[in-house]
Formats: sequence, structure tokens, C-alpha cells
Amino acid sequence: MRRRGFTLIELLVVIAIIAILAAILFPVFARAREKARQASCQSNLKQICLAAQMYSQDYDETFVQWETASPNGGVFWAEQILPYTKNQQIFACPSANDDGWKQCGCSGTVEVAPYRPIDYGANCGNGGQAGTQVPNWHGPMSQKLAAIEAPASTIFIGDSGCVNLGPYNLYPNEGTTCPTVVDRHNGQINFGFVDGHVKSMSKTAIPWGNWNISGQ
Repeated sequence: MRRRGFTLIELLVVIAIIAILAAILFPVFARAREKARQASCQSNLKQICLAAQMYSQDYDETFVQWETASPNGGVFWAEQILPYTKNQQIFACPSANDDGWKQCGCSGTVEVAPYRPIDYGANCGNGGQAGTQVPNWHGPMSQKLAAIEAPASTIFIGDSGCVNLGPYNLYPNEGTTCPTVVDRHNGQINFGFVDGHVKSMSKTAIPWGNWNISGQ
């Protein structure tokens, strides 16, 4: 007895079903993969926040500065806390399409000079790219810990495309000038706060108070 094979129509139906399933499942797999990258990014930010807290304890309870002067040139915030992280890779977001560091016209005092991180930016409300032009924008950089009234709601660091970070076009009436956030995690942005906790938010869910040490 001769075995019956598949007809052309049956094969086409099977191929069509496989294509439909692939179209449905591939985005799901992509979102799941991005969720894992987001978790890895949050781990990076947690370690960076912890390093900033350790820095503050060693520097008379003063939060890390956005940039300091040195005989060799400017030293960005990341370079200042790098001795506490002892790991340059945690400044690179796994969802960003780069190596996390960029050569710039400045120089520094540690081994990564003259490079600066570009995947994570620090809240530059008190300096950095004309952040001080906004009189009611007071970020945590270089502030005494006692002056930071709302550490649990004050953004220190977040997903960016530059060494610094600000609300920019999120609050155009405030005239902010620092680079904006980057929602590279399924439309979400990872933030690290002054108190050390990490949170993921969408652009539209970031209140103005999160940029200020007063929480308002």
C-alpha cells in the first residue's frame, strides 16, 4: 500500500500557520529578552548608587559632583566613583548599542580618562550643560546629604545618551537644557535615586519633583 504524501495546499497551510505563530511569538520573545536586559541595567544602577553613597561617606557627606577640576583636566562623576565600583562595565547599559564610554575633549585622573559614560546620565540640575540656567531645578550633585530633603524621590542617575541627564522636553516650560531621558526598555526608563533604590518609569510618569532635592 502506497503511503499518501502531503499535497501542495497542505504544505502551504502549514507554512502559513508557522509564519503566523512566528509573527505572534517573536515580539513576545523580544520583549522578554529586553526585560532581562532591563533587569541587568537596574543592577548596574543599583551598584552605581551604592558607590555614590560610599563616596559621600568618604567626602564629608557631600554627594558626588558632576565634574571636578584636576591638574589633568575635568573629572566626571563616573570617574569619581569608579574606585568604589571597580568595574567600568556597569556604566554600560546592555540595551544601548554602544560600548558605554565615549572619548571626549576632557581628561581625567583615572584609568578611563579621557572617556566618559554615555549610557547613564547624572541629574545635572546644579551644573553640567547649563543646568544652572533653570533657577528652580536643584539636583543632588555636589550637595550635602543633609540638604537633600527628599532622597527617596530625587533622581541621581538614569538611562540617557550622555554623561548627564535632565527632563529637557518633558517640561519645556521649565527651560531645561540637559539631555533628555532615553526609554530604551520597552518604553521604560530606569532611574537610580539618591537613597539607592532603582525604579522604572515611563516618560509621562516622571513628576517634576523627582528632579529636585526638595521633592517639589
